[in-house]
Order: sequence, then structure tokens, then C-alpha cells
Amino acid sequence: MAAFLKATSRKIVDHPCQLECTQTIDTLIAYIDSGYFVKQRRQFRTLCLVSETSPLSKTFYKSSSEIHEEQLRQLRKYYYMIHPMSDFRIFWESSMIIAYLLLLTSVIPLELTFIYDTPPLIIAIKFLLDLICYIDVIMNFYTGYVIKQTRKVELDPKMILQNYIFGKHYVDGLFLVDVLSSIPVSFIMAVCARPDLYLLKLFLFLKLFRLRTMFRFIHHYFLRRKFWGARVRYFLLFVWFLLGIFWLSGSTVFIMGIVSDTTEEIIYSNIYDQARNMVDRCTVLIECVMLVGPDYMDDKVTDAYKLLTIFYIILGSFINMIILSQIISIYKSRFAARNKHREQVQEIEQFTRFKGISPDLRDSIIAHADFKYQRKILREAEIMNTLSEFLKEEVMMFKCQNLVDKVDFFKDLPPPLRIQIVRKLRPEVYLKNEVIFPIGSIGVSMFFIYVGSVGIYSRTGREVMQFGEGKHFGETTVISNAPRMFTAMARSDCELLGLRRSDIFEILMPYPALLAKIRSAAREKQKRVDALLDRLSTEEATGVS
Repeated sequence: MAAFLKATSRKIVDHPCQLECTQTIDTLIAYIDSGYFVKQRRQFRTLCLVSETSPLSKTFYKSSSEIHEEQLRQLRKYYYMIHPMSDFRIFWESSMIIAYLLLLTSVIPLELTFIYDTPPLIIAIKFLLDLICYIDVIMNFYTGYVIKQTRKVELDPKMILQNYIFGKHYVDGLFLVDVLSSIPVSFIMAVCARPDLYLLKLFLFLKLFRLRTMFRFIHHYFLRRKFWGARVRYFLLFVWFLLGIFWLSGSTVFIMGIVSDTTEEIIYSNIYDQARNMVDRCTVLIECVMLVGPDYMDDKVTDAYKLLTIFYIILGSFINMIILSQIISIYKSRFAARNKHREQVQEIEQFTRFKGISPDLRDSIIAHADFKYQRKILREAEIMNTLSEFLKEEVMMFKCQNLVDKVDFFKDLPPPLRIQIVRKLRPEVYLKNEVIFPIGSIGVSMFFIYVGSVGIYSRTGREVMQFGEGKHFGETTVISNAPRMFTAMARSDCELLGLRRSDIFEILMPYPALLAKIRSAAREKQKRVDALLDRLSTEEATGVS
């Protein structure tokens, strides 16, 4: 029985469990128990198994038990394969993001620019990145893929081979694309002294098929970092813009170099002139794309160049429309709550005009809505309804537990009762100088100050005390069911959490001993309040301020 419990124990992420996670370790011990570097081999094999820390595995598998079953399936049937949701795959995708960014945003466009004589530094960087891409080709033959239609991870080597070469699900048959686009053309031209092989650089355009892969890796990276929002979308939009500018510039120089005469090519025979040509073409391209247009065209400009300029101006109009639409989309998604608030203010203004409400009262209603929602409207009730009861309690406890613990009547209550009290709290908003409750009214609710400050005033209007954030007031008359002995008024815009008397007694009624203790404490505090009132009356009668 003990062995069974040990084998089935499981450590859950973000759970403060002290039990040792032994399932995967025990399974690896059974598979890797002899030979050299046993410990290192177990660590590496663990990296190749599906990981609980991967954001994809958390959404793909519903429990730790399913993840463990997937690990066992991989170890039993596909021992040498790499799971697409493993830690090793996470590391490799992060590395390929750097490689793809360098290749697609700078190295390949520059290699296209230097048609015949590529600088040695670019050749060396491109050769190293090509080597990494060929390693990635090998990695793809050992990495499984996800079939979205059936929510299944395919780890069969034969199916992976067919998918990578012919394409069905994950990599869309990009084997030939990866092989041909990673040919170190400039390195071959330099080593063999064959500048006439420049047409092989046309294979570099195939690397554009990996754009979707690069952005998918970037998306996975930001998901792992739990960072996704408007800033990331602006960053991706900027990357797209850079890609367009550099590729259009490099391809323009390359195509114009191919279709031009040999005598024209001799003019740009050295690296400096080719680089200057690249900068000039890039400048004209940016002018066209941004709909500025080139400043002038001399008589030496060919018809092909003029046609390209017209094409880039038309293309620039489409690019500007796409950029503008993306910015508007990002703005709307980022400020959706603020836009809803603006709509609410307009509805309030229309409602007050229709009802004939005075402008002062209308301004108070709008100010109330501004403070309550902080110029944003979030569907808090809908969001909370999507959460489990446990998460709802966690959110409320995070927000209000410290406030409840400060109340003398409640701090000795058992945690389950304090949780029930927290769940009964209801937010209320009061603007500056607004009366929360008047003197002489029956105590219906007590209040916790979440934001703002509250003043307590005597019958003559004298301020006797102030309460700031984190404090509470009104609990004595609520417990004793007595009239209010003071007036409470908001000294600033306040967000309070109200707790009704009926809710308190509903929770405490099954516990008579606790209820009697709380009532006794309330009577003691009531005596101190009566003494304070007597002292204030004496001071006011004798003229002491």
C-alpha cells in the first residue's frame, strides 16, 4: 500500500504540498538504470517529456494525471522523441526566435543587396545561422506535433516524417523549404570564387515561408512569460514593418541588379558602393511606402525602376491602411473599458435631460460613476461568475481579509466564519461631503473603508474622529441594534464595503456562544462611546473646544 501511495503521489503546480513528486522520477529510474552518465541522461530525458510548466500543456491536458499518462506513453512507445510541450522544446523555440529574427530582418536582405561580393562578416553570420537552421531540420524529425482537430499529440516517427515532408498539420511540409533556403550561397560563392552562382540566392526568398513559424514561437514565448497585451501587439506590428522595409529594399536591389546591364553592375562592384546603393534604394522605398514619393528621378532611371516606384507607392497605400487598422484595433482592445465608460456618461446625460434632473444632481451622478469605475467599466459580475467558488473566495479574501481581521468582534472567529463574512461584503461609493448615515438612524450596516477617509460628527456638527483606509466604523450600533449616536460623512470620495446586520446574525446564529461573546464586546464598547458622548456634552456646555 505504501509503495502504491508513493507511486501515485503527485505535486501540483502552485500548490503548497510537501509530498515528493516521484511518478516521473520512478518511471525514469526504471528506463535509465545503467550505463554512463545515468543522472545526466535522466535529466535530459525529463526535459524532452511534456512539462507541467508549459502554458500549452496547461490548456491541452486537464490534470496532472493526464500529463503523467502522456509522459508514460512517450517513454514506452516513443522514447527518443521530443514532446512539442516539453521544456527542451521551449528552449529550442526561444533560440530559433533569435535565429529567425536575425535572418529575416537583417542578414538575408543584406545578402540579397550584395549580389556578387558579400562582406565576410555577413557570410560568417549567415553560415552560422544556416547551420542552426539545419540543426532545426534534424530537430523537426524528432519533435512531435499537435493535431488540433482531434487534440492529439503525434509522436510516431513515421507520421512526423510524412508530415514534415508532405505537410498536414504542424509544419506544413516545409522540409524542402528549410533545406533550400538554408543553403549558404554567399559562402559557396566566396569559397569557390564563382560569382556567377548569384542566381542561387533566389532560394533565400523561401525563408519567408517561416514567417508564420517565427511569430508562432514569439506568441508561445510571451504566453510562457504571461505577458500579452497592447505592447506586444505594437512590437509585432513594428517587426512586420521592419520586415517589409528590409525585404523590399533588398529584393529591389537584387532584382534591379539582375535585370541591369553588366556595365551598370561594374559601377557597384565594391562593397562600399553596393552598401550606398542599398541605402539609396531603401530611402526611396521608405518614401514610396510612406506615400511621400521620391524627390526626383533623373534621366538615367530605367523604366523598370519607374515601374517599381509606382508599385511601391500603391503598395505603400495598402501598408498604411493595414497599419492604421491595426493601431485602431489595438487601441479599441486596450481602452475598451474606458470607451464603455464614455458611453455610460453619454447615457447618463441623456437620461438626466429626459427626466429633467438639475445640472448639479447630474454632475453628482456622473462623478459617482467616475469614482466607482475609475473612468473604466469592467464587467465585474460577469467575470466573477466565470470563476469557481474557490477562486471567488480567494479574490474576496485577498481584497478584504485584512479589513475583517482588524474588527475586535471578528478577529477571534474561526477562519470559515471569517470567509463567510467576507463573502457578504458589498461595495458602496460615497462622494465627498455625502452623508453615509445620520445621527439617530437605526444601525443597519457597518462599513470598512477600502478607499478614502470618513469623518464622524457629533449632534452639534463637531468632528470627533476620522477614519482612513483600512479602518471600520458603525459596528457597535449594528450589533446592539441601537440608534446611531454620530453622523458619518465622507471627507473625500470613498469606496466602502458594507456588511449588513442581517448577514452578520445569519452567519453567527448557529453559534450562540460566539454571538453572546460579540454582544458582550459590543456592550463594553458602547459604554466607552457613552462616556465619550458625556465628555463631549460637558465640553460643549462649558464652551471647551
